[in-house]
Formats: sequence, C-alpha cells, structure tokens
Amino acid sequence: MSTDYSLGELCEAFDVSRSGYHAWAGRQPCARIQADAQLQPLIAAAHAEGRKEYGSPRVVRWLRQHGHRCSRRRIGRLMRQMGLAHRSRRRFKPMSLTDSHHDLPIAPNLLPQRVPTLQPDTVWVADITYVPTDEGWLYVAGVLDRCTRRCIGWAMGDTLATTLPLAALDMALKHAAIASLVNGTKRTDDFSAIIVAPTKTKSTSAMPAFLCRTRCSPRK
Repeated sequence: MSTDYSLGELCEAFDVSRSGYHAWAGRQPCARIQADAQLQPLIAAAHAEGRKEYGSPRVVRWLRQHGHRCSRRRIGRLMRQMGLAHRSRRRFKPMSLTDSHHDLPIAPNLLPQRVPTLQPDTVWVADITYVPTDEGWLYVAGVLDRCTRRCIGWAMGDTLATTLPLAALDMALKHAAIASLVNGTKRTDDFSAIIVAPTKTKSTSAMPAFLCRTRCSPRK
C-alpha cells in the first residue's frame, strides 16, 4: 500500500500518528516472537528427522530430548504456521506366503496314512513366516519333525526366494538318516520346488504331501 499511498494518507486512514508508526517500525520483536523464531528451525529438523511423520507430540518429545522444553499447544501452533503436518505411513505388508492358484504339480495328501506318527523321521512338516526387524523383514523357513516336534532344518533370508525353503530342507536332510518320509508343506510356489529336491540331493525316498489347498492370508 505504501507504493500507492503516502505515509501521511495511510496514518490518517488508520488513525495513527507518524511518530507512533516510526516507533512501531523500529521496535524489536518481543521475546515470545524471538523465541518462536528460534524454535522454528528446530521443529523443521525434528520433522525432517522423523521422515515427515512426526506430529506435535513427537516433536515436543524430540525437543525435550535436545534440551528445549515447550508445550504441545505451542508447537502445534508453530507447525501450523510453518505448514508442517503429521503424515501417516502406510503399513507395509510382505507378499502372501501361500498361493494355491498356480499351475505347478499338486501332490496328494499322504498324511492321513501316517497318523498317528510314532516314529521320528517319518513325517516332516514345513512352513515359511516373516519377522519384522530394524533392518526390514526377515523371512524364515523351517522343517519340523512331527513326532519329536524338533526343528531339524531352518534357513533365513531377506527375500522370499525358492532357495530359502530348499536350504531349510537341505539342512534337515544332512542331520537325519532316513529311509522314507512324507514331507508335508503348504501348497505354495516356493515349497513346490521341494518336490524334486530330496531325490536329487540325497539317496532318500521323500514323498511330498501338501497340507492345505486354500489361500491363506499373511499374518498380522
């Protein structure tokens, strides 16, 4: 407005004196405004460190850890002025571990013929799960002896590859002396590769048996 109107006209329109205007223009900001100006870069740093997912409660906690005590209400007001808001992160879920819709060979369920299981190394069961860690999802494959309930083979990896269950089965075969067994697994793409694995790697007779024929959702 100062480019369109003179200072005298503006002071008259707003009913202020020239001396009052000059006193206001040369006055330093109050302590509260100065403190807010010092907090703003800290708030921006906390928000950026939290990958733009921090709201006012977590920003307040971050400031207190760095020696700045502020109220949540004050930080919320400053965040609104700065245009910073909490961004909710979409929870990542790994791919489903069970897929019954594939064109791979399907083995018959031979387990009812071996129940109850009274001899070790007669029936093995296997499965894959995943565990959240600080470095990401850890996939774990395991082979369990149904008689002794002992885990006789396992493998871990950061990807859900066919080599994961094969490594678990290979470990089980190395630590067990067997003549004939039924290897029971869920019907998945990964465990379908186990069909030919025993006869190719060991001189044992391992008959595959799939335990389920339905699609299972991943664990929560």
